[in-house]
Amino acid sequence: MFETLTYSLQFCQHYVNTSHILGIFCICSYISYILCYNCVMNYVYILECKDRTLYTGWTNNLEKRVEKHNTGKGAKYTKSRTPVILKYYEKYEPKEEAMRREYEIKQYSRQQKIQLMESFKEE
Repeated sequence: MFETLTYSLQFCQHYVNTSHILGIFCICSYISYILCYNCVMNYVYILECKDRTLYTGWTNNLEKRVEKHNTGKGAKYTKSRTPVILKYYEKYEPKEEAMRREYEIKQYSRQQKIQLMESFKEE
């Protein structure tokens, strides 16, 4: 990490004014970027479609994704089944964990998904 920060400082000083304050600002910006990038929330969600079928997916912007589904631009499956209602979601930081959990939930039977939704308490 220290080598990366050193490189970041050199990079910033090369492309920005070389003042000490700007160099520190660049390091702080870089650290903020790393922290923000690593803390992006990812969500696994279950939607109930108009025909009462269930759709499972993952996203990093839950509100926007549900909106996309409801405008017919979210997924081929939900396109003709709008409106959809968000029934369940889980939060994950690494997207790989969200993707793994999405796959796991997609293997569930309808009854297992319903049980999961019934146990859900929104934050």
